Amino acid sequence: DVGKEAPVVILLHAEGSNRQVWLGNMGFAQRLWDEGYAVIAVDLRKHGQSVVQGPAKITPADRQRMVAFDMEAVKAFIFEKHMDEQLNMNKTAIIAPEMSAAVAILYTIRDWKKPPHDDGLRTPRGQDIRSLLLLSPESKTKGLNIGASITDIGKLAANTLPAMSFSTVFFYGAADKKDKRGGTKRMYSKAAGVKGVKKNVLLQAYPFKYRGVELIG
Repeated sequence: DVGKEAPVVILLHAEGSNRQVWLGNMGFAQRLWDEGYAVIAVDLRKHGQSVVQGPAKITPADRQRMVAFDMEAVKAFIFEKHMDEQLNMNKTAIIAPEMSAAVAILYTIRDWKKPPHDDGLRTPRGQDIRSLLLLSPESKTKGLNIGASITDIGKLAANTLPAMSFSTVFFYGAADKKDKRGGTKRMYSKAAGVKGVKKNVLLQAYPFKYRGVELIG
């Protein structure tokens, strides 16, 4: 009901899961909707109700295509709704647990690096992802190399222009045994270590063993 002023939240999922983790009358997607957000819960390829082409096993190439194709398809859908004044594409956030955090990080960098439109005004073609919320992000995912991209995320957060504002938060459970050797804290430190970041890169720990979507609630 907010129309063209509605900020957008894209909800991804962990590997082996699907968009249903966000749904239901008491789900997080509904909570966001009630607060005025446009919400898009996604089934990435070979998950949920997505159409499986080829072998069902997820490969490194599949994860790369999640970035290059699946997220671009979501963005194209958002663009259509933006043009229909049903939401505000320029205020987009991604909430991504575990494996999908790498998808979100790499797609955000891809979106920000798109060349502007050749319209004389250099209208941005991307730069719509303004916030990343990463839940127990996996630092190593086969097919998705996010090493250098963590620093790039920090550089985005260091931009001082209000029209180019960007922020990211790393969430993790302090007792999560799968957070190998403090992977989330290392990722945060790498992003927050960029000069000028200030308060736009945050770390939030909870004293639980919960992981990913379990941290919400």
